[in-house]
Amino acid sequence: MSRIRSLKHPPITEALIDLRVPDVSVAKEQLDKLASLVARDYPEVVPLKRFEARLDVVDGQPLAAEASEPDLRGYALKSETGEQLVQFRSDGFTLNRLRPYTSWETLLPEARRLWGLFVDVFHPETVSKVAVRYINHVQLDGMRVQLQKSLKSPMPIPEGLTGEMASLLTSVVLYDQRTQNSVRITQSLEPPHQPPNLVMLLDIDAFQAGAWDVANSEAYWSVFEQLHTLKNEVFFKTLTDTALEKLE
Repeated sequence: MSRIRSLKHPPITEALIDLRVPDVSVAKEQLDKLASLVARDYPEVVPLKRFEARLDVVDGQPLAAEASEPDLRGYALKSETGEQLVQFRSDGFTLNRLRPYTSWETLLPEARRLWGLFVDVFHPETVSKVAVRYINHVQLDGMRVQLQKSLKSPMPIPEGLTGEMASLLTSVVLYDQRTQNSVRITQSLEPPHQPPNLVMLLDIDAFQAGAWDVANSEAYWSVFEQLHTLKNEVFFKTLTDTALEKLE
């Protein structure tokens, strides 16, 4: 089993910490207040809007479509460099970190700080889901797909079929009844970022659903440490030693 450790060249292209709440009322004045509180670190404001569309069909014939006016559901606030982004939404909060990734020890305290502002302004009562998601792009060797060099459990090809693998998309969700943690593992082949090498997407989404009292913050923030550990276990148990050595 590969040892969990820090890598000099982690293939992380995006990491996020996410907390979901039952929909709360969002007003522009509240969002503007939040934006002003974090303006020094996240000066760029992007409104997040939602709209609904309706299409009726009578006797197999579509009628004119109707669409509601977009309503404001939150703000996405970006850092000056665009490398970090915080989302304050009617359904919750997300902190996104893009490349270059820093560290879990840096990201988690910032998420807690920003979440505290979200709670102070919107007063949610319950947290319904917490999640840690890491999106990785792993460079493969060349343009020929040889997943056995990079993956410990590559997608099997039925015996007797000819031809080389040209595309890949797999997704599996694992649930641990003891911890109540779940993890969605998605793998796919993507166009090369730096030809002539193919790129494999490894998307690890670790999460737990629940009904935590917002005031009892340690009850749900402690889960994030479990989810981060689970994410690491999936990553290091997915890649071969050969693939990991290239990231050292």
